[in-house]
Amino acid sequence: ELTGDAGGATMTLNGTAGDDSIDLTNIRTSNTSDFIIAASEGDDIIKLGALSELVRFEAVATNGVDTITGFTVGTDDLDVSGTLLTSVITAEVAIVAAAAAHGAINNDDVFYVSTDGTAANLTTAGTATLDLDDFTATTLTDVAAYLDEHFNSTGVATHQALFAVNHTATGGLTYLYSFTEGAGATVAMEAAEFTLVASIDGDVILTTGDLI
Repeated sequence: ELTGDAGGATMTLNGTAGDDSIDLTNIRTSNTSDFIIAASEGDDIIKLGALSELVRFEAVATNGVDTITGFTVGTDDLDVSGTLLTSVITAEVAIVAAAAAHGAINNDDVFYVSTDGTAANLTTAGTATLDLDDFTATTLTDVAAYLDEHFNSTGVATHQALFAVNHTATGGLTYLYSFTEGAGATVAMEAAEFTLVASIDGDVILTTGDLI
C-alpha cells in the first residue's frame, strides 16, 4: 500500500505480513523528497533509490531478517525506536579501532562496531574471531563470543540494545543485531540473546546518526 501526505512531500510504502520485495531504484520524482518504507513482517528485500529514504522496522519477534541495499549514509535512515528498542535511543557509540573493553551497556544503547573479524581487531588482546559465515549463522555463537570480549550486558532481564556490526573486509556491509538480555540476567553475552534483523549494503559503513 502506497500513501502520501497532503503536499506529496512524503510517501509511505506499507509492506505485508509476508516476505516482500521492494525496489525503489527506478523512482524519480521532483514532488517527493522523502520515502518511508514500513516493510512490516517477514524477510524483506528492500532496494533503496535516489530519494531520502527511511526504513521502519517491526518488533524483533516479528521483523524477520531484512536485506537492504543502496543505503546512503547521511541521506537514508533506519528507524528502530520503539520497535527494535524499548523506546528511543539512549546513546550511540562508534567503535572503529581496537580498544580496551567498553564495559557495561545500557538499555536502548546503539553501538556501531567496525571490525574485520580477526582476533584483537575489536578488543585489545582479544582472541575471538569472526568468519563471514558467522555473521548470518542460525545460532550466533561466534558473534556473541566476539562482542562479549568487548562488552558486558545490562544485567537486567529484557533490556535491549542494538549492534550495527560493520564488516570492514567487505566494504560497506553492515549486520544489524538486536540484543535482549535473557532471564538469567548475567553480564556475559550469549548467542540466544542476539537476533539478526537486517543486513545493510551501502556506499560506506554505518555510523552514528544512521539509526534513529
